[in-house]
Amino acid sequence: GLLGLKMCVTHLLTVRTRLITSSYKVGEDTTMHPLIGTMFKVTLGAYGPPIDIGRLHGVVSNSLENESIFFAIYLMIGLTKTPTEQHIKIIWAFVVARYIQAFSYLLGVQP
Repeated sequence: GLLGLKMCVTHLLTVRTRLITSSYKVGEDTTMHPLIGTMFKVTLGAYGPPIDIGRLHGVVSNSLENESIFFAIYLMIGLTKTPTEQHIKIIWAFVVARYIQAFSYLLGVQP
């Protein structure tokens, strides 16, 4: 749920940054019809200062490396027994910590 939402927002911020800086990943993106480009810019709010693309990629890589292990552990707990109140608190703490980590990394607070 919430971790998936974080990944979606991170990818949308990556697209926003690419539109602002015109640093497209593949050459065919430069041949986009101007109307479509404008539509994407308005929809994603692609105006103002861009976010460092390297940091956005770092958040995505870190999420893929760490959150997949969390999902596997959570699945094992759910399949083997009913999660207790302590399990639920640990899960929420992990989700909150992942949001704090991503936000602080994007702001450059965390190296």
